[in-house]
Amino acid sequence: MIKHIEVTHASAFPVIMPEEAVRREIGNVATEAIRLRTRGWELRDEAFKLLEEHVGWNQEKMRNKDSDIAMQAVSASQILPMRVRLDASTYCGDVNRAEEALQKFTQDTIESVTKSIYLPSRFARVYGEGGVPFVTPSDLFDVNAKPTKRIYAKLVSSRDQFILRSGELLMVRSGQKYGLLGRVMVLNDNHDGLFGSDDPIRIVPDDTKMRAGYLATFLNDPVLGRPLVVRLAYGTSIPHLDPGDIRKLCIPRLGEGNEAAIADLMDESVRLSAEADRMENEAISRAQEQIDASIGASSSQARRGR
Repeated sequence: MIKHIEVTHASAFPVIMPEEAVRREIGNVATEAIRLRTRGWELRDEAFKLLEEHVGWNQEKMRNKDSDIAMQAVSASQILPMRVRLDASTYCGDVNRAEEALQKFTQDTIESVTKSIYLPSRFARVYGEGGVPFVTPSDLFDVNAKPTKRIYAKLVSSRDQFILRSGELLMVRSGQKYGLLGRVMVLNDNHDGLFGSDDPIRIVPDDTKMRAGYLATFLNDPVLGRPLVVRLAYGTSIPHLDPGDIRKLCIPRLGEGNEAAIADLMDESVRLSAEADRMENEAISRAQEQIDASIGASSSQARRGR
């Protein structure tokens, strides 16, 4: 049921060894891809840190405050807008800390600062080799994952709503709260034209009102935005998010200059990650060429030997 690879198996894997110059050239491309991807992750974390600094988030202060709280009262006015949900995690803990930190700022709903927020309709999937590359959230959020399926897009009505476009945001609609649920990504040029599934919520940004990089930073921030997103999930076995709830989610306004600085960091993170993917694909393609050439040479020798 669960396959394993042991050390003895890995030790026996054959490795094609072309000329040293070729190996070095391919290795340099792969190394640069790793460097770019690492820097991209660092910039993402810098965007989170800058956001939290502007908000005035103090992790130690919040932790000490929590230790003094034995119980917490929640008013009916807080419960009614949340669909009369009575689970404590909707109002207390991480959510309460995030709301307290943001209460001094002006806030806008996501729907007021974006062009649209929608969830594509369900559709019957017909796969085939001649179709368009099809990606699921697990494909998109993995590191440079390759689409494994192709779908006949022309058989899907309203297929334009499924096509991925650079600059737009995707939010994972279903999954576990500790996993991908509520995670947001900014699509880049590598995603253009791919056919997405009907699970992610699509967020089309309006950069004249709020830049995509700032919106993505807030929604993904582990102590500010993410708790407010996850609290909206409903269901027990597989929690889900509703686009209507996401539209009403509030985003703090920190001033044009501060938001631009945060957005710049996240945008550069997205750019570097996309470039890292392209360079990694180039290295893999070059390595595959060497493998194919070696196999072809071995086959020719085998035929001559007969």
